[in-house]
Amino acid sequence: EVEREEAKPGEVDALQEAERCKEAGNQAYKAKLYHDALVHYTRAIELNPQQVSYYGNRSAVFFMLKDFEKCVADCQAALKLDHNYDKATIRLARCYLALGDFQRTRITLATAPPSAPRAEVTDVIAQVTAAERRVASAQRALDESSFEVALSLFNQALETSPRSQALLLGVGKAQLGAKKFPEAASTGTKLLQRDHSNIEAYLLRARALFYDGDAEAAKTLLTAGMRVDPDNTACRLEVNKFRSMVSLKEEGNAHFQAGRFQAAFDTYSRALAIDPLAVQINGQLYCNRALMASKLGRHEQAVADSNSALESRPDWDKAIMRRAAAYMALQKYEEAARDYDKLTKLHPEEREYRRQLHEAQQAHKVASRKDYYKILGVERNADEDTIRKAYRKLALKFHPDKNSATEEQRKEATRRFQEIGEAFDVLNNPQKRARFDSGVDMDEMGGGEGPAGGGVDVNNIFQMFFGGGGMGGMGGMPFGMGGFGGGMEEEEDEPP
Repeated sequence: EVEREEAKPGEVDALQEAERCKEAGNQAYKAKLYHDALVHYTRAIELNPQQVSYYGNRSAVFFMLKDFEKCVADCQAALKLDHNYDKATIRLARCYLALGDFQRTRITLATAPPSAPRAEVTDVIAQVTAAERRVASAQRALDESSFEVALSLFNQALETSPRSQALLLGVGKAQLGAKKFPEAASTGTKLLQRDHSNIEAYLLRARALFYDGDAEAAKTLLTAGMRVDPDNTACRLEVNKFRSMVSLKEEGNAHFQAGRFQAAFDTYSRALAIDPLAVQINGQLYCNRALMASKLGRHEQAVADSNSALESRPDWDKAIMRRAAAYMALQKYEEAARDYDKLTKLHPEEREYRRQLHEAQQAHKVASRKDYYKILGVERNADEDTIRKAYRKLALKFHPDKNSATEEQRKEATRRFQEIGEAFDVLNNPQKRARFDSGVDMDEMGGGEGPAGGGVDVNNIFQMFFGGGGMGGMGGMPFGMGGFGGGMEEEEDEPP
């Protein structure tokens, strides 16, 4: 042992008081009264700053309070007094691990004295190795835009290194990529509380605020960051980016107000290309561009842009309304009706939405029924002669007796022949045709007026049209020898 000079009476009293403080600290530590223990150990160090165990004991308190920076300082002070103090060495390594400083963790363990328990050294080495692998995987997932995976891995790494600024920043970046903007903003706040000079934290929180729609707060925060580090260009670039998006949005709005729809469409597109993560302002840009697309007759584009706008705000009535209008223009009435129905539920007091819903439902009903004009292959303004001519050609072509090579062929011909007869029955009758054109469901007319309601006999229509007796398998004379009852010959298809 190093010989010490005999202490003077006053010094003896101080050393004894220091020991009493240490014992009081030990009792408080055992009772988990860590703040009380901290007071006692600090007083002991003040009375006897050369006693290594006092620093060791206080470092244990700091470790339990998760004040790892101060724990590091006490461990280093203890090791300066006694470099073979194995407890301080192990505790210092654990502090570096908690702070996420894996390199210093390994260096500290490499200098552990022979007296350090090998089990503890091995345990810390295993922990740091696992943490390093987890962080590498998290960073790789972040680089590959697998944000949820990265977030999970960074959070797992934080369990081992809870005070790591780098890992917490990784969590924030993953939250940002996963569009969890309020969470990312909160993470930025935690980083700044630990270190108000952390420019990366300013950037993280500012981006989260801007992406969540608070552009002014984001710009204010970045301005504060530039005051902390005037030479930092990242904050300035970010401010300029935010300003550009807002400016382009306003420029696009001005083009729209002036009726320059293509210029507005192009300007909104330029703004959308700046930052895909800015979902709130991008949602507004998509909604605006959807309107421009509709104005330009690009209704599929309008639907796509409305869908993009609704990703961040699923109940945004303006975007739903623009998509519904685009669906109507595309004759996708069922989809339009779903949108208008949602609008009526969002705004039950709005009569216009109910009117538009009814209109879409009626249009869907009309579109869902058989199109007799299409069946006969004629325009909606076709005259009586055109309709009769179309019927004659198609009835001859699809008569079941003429298409009976196989049972399947006959079934299909029978179906087509039935449709052709129904179509002619309606379009050849001025009253029925008028009702069909007005949107009346012919199957619901009843009273024998509709093709299905009264059981139209298409064979009778055929016989009445061509004259003579029945035909083949439908009760009459077969095809052949150039004609049907009354001598009508089958017409050749007209050239296109």
